[in-house]
Order: sequence, then structure tokens, then C-alpha cells
Amino acid sequence: MSFGKHLIAYSSPAGSTEKVGSTIGEKLEQLGETVYYLDLSSSAWKEKASPVLDKDTSSSMIWIGSPVYAQHAVPPVREFLDWLPYSSERQGAVPFVTWGAVCSGIALFEMGRSLEEKGYGLLGAAKILSEHSSMWRSNSPLGAGHPDETDLEKVRQLAERVQNSIKQGAKFPISSQDLDYQPAWIRREAENIDLQKVKSFHPGYPVDNEVCTQCGVCADNCPAGAITLNPFPEIGENCFLCNNCVRLCPEGAIYFDTDTVENRVREMEQRFQEEEKKSEIF
Repeated sequence: MSFGKHLIAYSSPAGSTEKVGSTIGEKLEQLGETVYYLDLSSSAWKEKASPVLDKDTSSSMIWIGSPVYAQHAVPPVREFLDWLPYSSERQGAVPFVTWGAVCSGIALFEMGRSLEEKGYGLLGAAKILSEHSSMWRSNSPLGAGHPDETDLEKVRQLAERVQNSIKQGAKFPISSQDLDYQPAWIRREAENIDLQKVKSFHPGYPVDNEVCTQCGVCADNCPAGAITLNPFPEIGENCFLCNNCVRLCPEGAIYFDTDTVENRVREMEQRFQEEEKKSEIF
């Protein structure tokens, strides 16, 4: 088993997943590996990914990262996994997620299962604690300060362990079943919720046209490509509620009631006490 290059693909609205991916890449480069990064917020990600995954050049190792939203991976990551070519040569993959100290859901398990269905073997996985992306205005956000150096050191250990497995020609050490770590009640709840259900009771992102300057910052930084200026921002169906438009608007023209959301998130955190609030590698 050998891989000529590593592709690290990710969606990272708040930056935590990109930070984890960059840490993985830096460690792999220290180990002498060739690393390519693929930000799935780019509209041209398929064109960028295809040459790296071209089997005529050399085999590729896939690392795929997602924040956990509504217990699952975000839509750009699921789209990437659906698009990923079938690996008849049993290539290697490592899924990783970042989660905001409420519940990591079943995202990692689903990502691992999708990779296996595409013919990839799992060389490892990670769930990395991160500051909750909806609590940037809070004085005490859940997951504050994460991922910290302790979390990132676990990520480096994973990268080194995976690289050692590759060099030693070891068989794939884990399966998606190893990532099915949630108790049955959480798994059932996660299976019964999705982004569309969350959006059905989400208040949306009203725009104050009197304050908006039509600068386009919201559209430029939307990881779903869901915002168009017409002439003021209009948010389309691709939105997956990442809050980037609110966080990054220089004029504060896009409204979002973070206090109400924070109260809801803290209530949810109390319900999911069974999951220890820490990073873990597999």
C-alpha cells in the first residue's frame, strides 16, 4: 500500500476545520509528503480536484473534513463524497470533523461509510473539539479556545500514525463501524433531523437595505455560493446556516438573534451530556 500524494478537502465556514486540515498538511509535509488542499467553498473545486485524483498519474490519499451541522456533515462535503470517483484500487482515506461541544452527531460515521461505499479504506479518523460557530458574540462560548494546541497535537499524531501505516504496508486499521460511537437514542435522533428541518424553523437572515452598502462581502464569503446581490443580498436555497454573512458583514446589515440561538444551544448541550467534550482520534 502506497500513496503518491495527499488531498485534504474541507468545508470550513468558521475556520476551525481548515485549521485542522492545515495542521494535518503541515505534519505530512514535514514527513516528506506532497499535499494538496481543496477548499470546497470554491466554485471550481471539481476542476481542481480532478487532476489530483487522476489514477493515471499516481494514487492519492484522501483526507476530508467537515464541521458538524444538525448532527451531519455540511452539504459541500456530502456533495464531494457523492462526486468522489469509485476507487477500484482500494485507496486510503481519513474523515475528520470539528464539533462545537454540543454533539458530534453521526457525521463521522456517515462520512466513513460513504468513503467505504466508494471503495476507500479507512486509515484513521478524528473528531476535534471547536468553539461553537453560532456563539461568536458570547462571552463564554461552548468549546472556547478550541481547537487548542492539545487538540492539534492529536491531529499531528494521527497524521504520523497514518503515514507509518502507509509505509509499513498495513491493512486499513479501522472501519466505519468504529465511528458509530453514539448511543442508540442519539443515533435515532440524528437520523430524524436534517438541514431542511432545521431551516423550517430557522428565522433566516433579514437584510437591512438602509444599512447595506452592497459591498458583496457576504456573497464573497458564502461557502455555499448561496448569496446574490440583486442589488441587495438575497439568500438562496443552498444556504446551510453557517452565519458567515452575519459575522463578516462590515456594516452589521444582516440580522441574526444570537442570544436566542445561544440559549437554544446551551439547552441542547445539557441534553447531550453523555458525549465527553474532548477531541478524539481513531
